[in-house]
Amino acid sequence: MRRALQSPVLLYRLGLGWLLPPTIMLLTTKGRRSGRPHTAALESRRHGSKLYVVSIWGRQADWYQNLLADPVVRVQQGGRSFVARAQPINDADELWRVLHLFRKGNPLLDPILEGTTGLSTSATPDDLHLSRERLAGVRLRTSGEPGPPGIQADLAWAWGVLLVILIGLAALIWRRAGQRHT
Repeated sequence: MRRALQSPVLLYRLGLGWLLPPTIMLLTTKGRRSGRPHTAALESRRHGSKLYVVSIWGRQADWYQNLLADPVVRVQQGGRSFVARAQPINDADELWRVLHLFRKGNPLLDPILEGTTGLSTSATPDDLHLSRERLAGVRLRTSGEPGPPGIQADLAWAWGVLLVILIGLAALIWRRAGQRHT
């Protein structure tokens, strides 16, 4: 499961981040203990000038703990990369509105939310306080501060190797097909 959730990172490293839907982003934080950059692939929602992410794994998620220690993060969406300042959402009403944005954009999220947080589709804003430890929301605003480096397309060379292999296979198949007809 963890590897599947990190597949967008591989797409960025291959230079194919632009293939991902605009709601999928990479969030790079500075490790709270190591100081090294750590990247997580997250689903996001935009509302006006604000970008939101939600941790359905709660406040114990590594990326969430990292941004609490250093709120300056790097966001990569498609071909865009920018530095943002992360602010945990402490207001229950705002968090409820953000959850509504996520649910409206992805109905498949409902069973996941229910399984990880206990929030059913019939839950009300009053039920939210029961799940606050198992659910965390973050507001991201563009910042001019220096931030952690993002994921680079360091595996883009693989496309050249793949192209050479495919051309070699095509030549081999073409040659064998020609030998059968003679």
